[in-house]
Amino acid sequence: MNKTVLLAAAAGLASALSIATPALAQPGAGYRVQAEYKLEGAGPVGGIWIDAVSRRLYVAHGEQVEVLNADTGNREGAMPAQDAAGILVAEAGHGFFANRSGNSVALFDPASFTVTNTVPLDAKGPESLVYDSEAGKVFVVAPGSGQVVALDARTGAITGSVSLEGHLRGAVTNNMGSLFIAVEDRNAIDVVDTHTLKFLGSFPSGDAQGPVSLAIDPSGRRLFVACANGKLAVIDTDIGFTFEELQVGDGDSGSFFTFAPQGKGGWKGADFVASSDGALTLVQMNAFIRYSVGGTVSIPKGIQNVAWDSKTHWLYLPGSTPGPRVLVMTAGPAAVESAEAAQ
Repeated sequence: MNKTVLLAAAAGLASALSIATPALAQPGAGYRVQAEYKLEGAGPVGGIWIDAVSRRLYVAHGEQVEVLNADTGNREGAMPAQDAAGILVAEAGHGFFANRSGNSVALFDPASFTVTNTVPLDAKGPESLVYDSEAGKVFVVAPGSGQVVALDARTGAITGSVSLEGHLRGAVTNNMGSLFIAVEDRNAIDVVDTHTLKFLGSFPSGDAQGPVSLAIDPSGRRLFVACANGKLAVIDTDIGFTFEELQVGDGDSGSFFTFAPQGKGGWKGADFVASSDGALTLVQMNAFIRYSVGGTVSIPKGIQNVAWDSKTHWLYLPGSTPGPRVLVMTAGPAAVESAEAAQ
C-alpha cells in the first residue's frame, strides 16, 4: 500500500459511487442530562477516559488529572500534570496521560492514582494517546512537531517514532496493524504500520474538510472522520473510499463508536460526535455500509470530548465553561423506540 495507490483508489471510487448525504435529523434523540459532576481547579479539558470495571472516570484538565467515581461523581484522587491532555489506561494495567506544555508522557498507577514515571519526548505538544493491544504500544500524537511516538505499553519506554507532514489531530487504531491519524490542514488521514512505524499512505477526506477526530468500527473496518466544517466522512479502511458523508456539528470535536449503545433493543451501533459548536450528533448504524444521523442533542458550547460506559451505557461529556465539569447523559425511551421502529 502506498500513498499514490490509496489516493487513486479513493478518488476513483468516490467518483463512480457517489452516495447522497441524508438530511440532519431534528433534535431530541432521547438523550438527556442525568447528572453533572463538578471538577476542581481550572484549565481546559484535554481528555477523558472511563474504566468501566473499576468504575473510575479520569479527566485530564489544566494542571491535574482528576479521578472521579463514575457512578456518583465523588472525587477519589488527583495527579499533577502540565496542561494535561489525552489519557488512557492500557490493558497491561498502566495509565498514561500527556503533558502538553511539559513535552512528556506520564505513567501512573490506576490503583493508587500516583505518577510512577515521566517520559520526556523530543516531540513538542503531545496531545492524543492511542492504545493498540495487538502491538502492545501506546501511540502519542504530537501536533507541535508533526510526530507520532510509540511507547511500550508495559514499561513506557520509547520504541520508535515517525514524522508526518501537516497539523496532526486525533488518532485511532484498528488493532490489526494500522494506525490512522487525522491531518487537519491536508484534509487527509495518514496511515502508519503499528509494528514498523512505516508511513503507508493517506486517505483523502473529500468534502469533509479539516479532519480533527477519529472513531472506528473495528468489525466493519469503517473509519468515522469528524471534520471542522461540520461533516462526518465514513471511510472504508481497506481501500480509503468515502462511501457516506453526514452532517454533524462544526469546529473541534471528539467521537466514540460502539456497538449496541443502549443495550438490548437499542441501536445496532452508534458513533457519538461531540462538537464545540454545541451539538452532540448521534450517528446510527443501520448496517456495515449504511449509516444515518439518528438525532442531535444540544450541549454546552466548547465540549469536544466524549466517553461511553459499557456497563451503564451512559455518555460522559467534559467541558470547561462555565466551570470544569462532566455532563452525564443517558438514553431515554425515544432513542430505543426509534431504533426498534427502524428495524
